[in-house]
Amino acid sequence: MAVGAVAAVTAVAWAIPTAHDPAVHRVVYVLAIAMTGAYIGRGPAIVCAVASLLAADFLFVEPAFSMEVAAVGDVVTLLVFLAMGILTGNLAGRLRDRAETARRMAEQEVRLREETVRVEGLRRTDDLRHSLLRAVSQDRKSTRLNSRHGYISYAVFCLKKK
Repeated sequence: MAVGAVAAVTAVAWAIPTAHDPAVHRVVYVLAIAMTGAYIGRGPAIVCAVASLLAADFLFVEPAFSMEVAAVGDVVTLLVFLAMGILTGNLAGRLRDRAETARRMAEQEVRLREETVRVEGLRRTDDLRHSLLRAVSQDRKSTRLNSRHGYISYAVFCLKKK
């Protein structure tokens, strides 16, 4: 994928006329490196930076169509280009990784909130069940006492009649 991005950018760079400043091509490659880092990741961005360096050296640095570099200034320029490409790709990849981490954390937060609501509902249901059982238990005790009291009252009433 990273090499495909370099191929596409090379086609675009080849179409750009740069009689006065061949560094314009390198800027186009940096864009490809940043996009590769942002959309694919850090590793592919570094591969894209190295492939971009090789493509730029082969096509746009004199002598063209060779991996030789005639001027010392071009060596420094290519090394700075590689360093900037790796840095840009790494930063874009890290940004992508952090965005992915934030997305996963947001999804986890939603799941935790849903689980909290579910557990809270179960706790309320459990509290209601305990309250109901307590009320029924107290009602049954009260009914037994009332019925015993009723029997005793009836017995006392009957004894008073005699």
